[in-house]
Amino acid sequence: MRRLCIVVVAVILTASNLSAQTGYKKKVVSFVDVVAAPASVGLSDRQKEYIASTVAKSVRMERFNYAPLPAPVIRTYADEAANAASASAEVLRPVIERTLAPGLLGILDINKEMLSTQNLSEADRNTFLATKAQSAGLSAVQLESILNSGFFYVPFVDRYRRTVARGEREIKNDEGKVVRIQRYTTYDHELKVGLLWFQLTVDRSNTPSVRYIATARGWSGSGVSRSEDQDDGTDTNADWSAFVQAVNVSAVNIGNESKKIEQFRLAGGITEVTTFGVKMNLGRREGVGLDDAYWVEEDVETDAGDIVKERRGFVKVRDIGDNRTDESAFTYAQTITGTDYSPGLSVSEIPMIGVNAVFGLASVPVRISTFDDRGPAFSLDDNFSFGLTVTEEVKNAIGPFAMFQAHIGNAAKVSELWVHAGAAVGFFSMEGKFYLPRLNSSGARVGTDSSNDIGASWTGYANLGLVKKFYFRRFGLVLQADLKYWRTTLTATGEDKRGNDLTYTLTQDLFGADVKTGLEVYLTPMLSLGAGAEYNFFPASTSWEAKATDTDNNDTVNSDVVGPDTRYSGLGVYLWVNYALPRLF
Repeated sequence: MRRLCIVVVAVILTASNLSAQTGYKKKVVSFVDVVAAPASVGLSDRQKEYIASTVAKSVRMERFNYAPLPAPVIRTYADEAANAASASAEVLRPVIERTLAPGLLGILDINKEMLSTQNLSEADRNTFLATKAQSAGLSAVQLESILNSGFFYVPFVDRYRRTVARGEREIKNDEGKVVRIQRYTTYDHELKVGLLWFQLTVDRSNTPSVRYIATARGWSGSGVSRSEDQDDGTDTNADWSAFVQAVNVSAVNIGNESKKIEQFRLAGGITEVTTFGVKMNLGRREGVGLDDAYWVEEDVETDAGDIVKERRGFVKVRDIGDNRTDESAFTYAQTITGTDYSPGLSVSEIPMIGVNAVFGLASVPVRISTFDDRGPAFSLDDNFSFGLTVTEEVKNAIGPFAMFQAHIGNAAKVSELWVHAGAAVGFFSMEGKFYLPRLNSSGARVGTDSSNDIGASWTGYANLGLVKKFYFRRFGLVLQADLKYWRTTLTATGEDKRGNDLTYTLTQDLFGADVKTGLEVYLTPMLSLGAGAEYNFFPASTSWEAKATDTDNNDTVNSDVVGPDTRYSGLGVYLWVNYALPRLF
């Protein structure tokens, strides 16, 4: 009996290895361009059409073959689905089984030649093509293999909420005075959009039935929400634009969630091990992308006798084999983690959307020199002029930063190339004082208030640039170059002639650039830690903007005053966490 068990396990392991070596088999997908949604959801026909077309694009992947359903079949389904109480898999499955399954069965029968090239051996395929379906001499198991490769997806909306709110904002002239009130409308659209995936199964009597596979949701938790404002009197369509944005974000998530479904996840095998990586039997035919990540897995037997996949590490694709024209072409993937890989091990896709969130702590160079002009130095109209002293030089600021990286390696055909946008805020304490005007009830200046210490202040920047990474195992060298906009703000609060608050602000804006280098270390395929240094290139400047803002939000501004000499050039230090987002939000 023990020998029999050993033989059975050996057969299973051998079958698994053979499956890994044969690579991924494309799935045949039929689609329904009719959105399933209860009447209570309240979507217009135009909205439903946009959802259907956008979601369809999100799952147009090389890993699928597509078999469109005839319009009469879809109409029959749409008529029945329109009366469904909900868009759940339980409610829609019998509707699909009655209306769509027979239609797909007919299509699969017509397209047996194409399907056989995907799911049968070369010998069976040649026989099949020579004698056609019924005379091919295929076994029932082989016939089921062809027929059972059919999948449906049905787009659905679980929730939709549209809200409209009115608002207004102040419009100022060049002098900072409020000249009019602009009224506007805010349109907000919240959606829960997804795909229900089903598989057509056919028994040996050729009777079709439908099996629910999974749901690819375009949201997590609450729905995807997007809003836009539209000023009164303008002809833009912010209402539709907000809806489109919510659908587009949902569609990206749906595409990635569909890749995670076990039947659709790209999987293959290692055919060769090299010094720094592996070759695997997947390529452009299956839609492999540059820098895609794959688990390396091994079939092992548990104590209970079950065969499970054990993850040995992961690799990232660096060169894609074009197996569309050359069956012998293989894809090269660099080893990131794991050791002792060997031919016959399997690889399994780790689906990602190609967007990283990077956040951490930074020490940025902000050198503000000592300054003394109580004069007042900063001339403003209406007796609002004020002065400043800086008694100790500021050298740097510390604070959080965040940025988003979007992968552009496939578009540029350059491995580990990213475009990114980010921002940082740095805080520092400045020794010195503001010298603010003291006004009487008629608005005349009667003295100077020197009780306002500068104290806690902030600086910050926004940057846009490129990132290139070079990996050796789990360690990555990061090179980055940016264009950068930098702002520093100093504020104090005084009083106007009525005793109301007046906010005094000194602001400096400069443009420059930076280069950064650092080291990232992968902890998991989704998470890495990094540290690096950056050098900024900025001109020195003594030009500031002085402003006084009253309680009615009117500004008195002088955009060209001479203030403390400020330099942002210098070395910054960064610590960060890099997280590959599982979805957009």
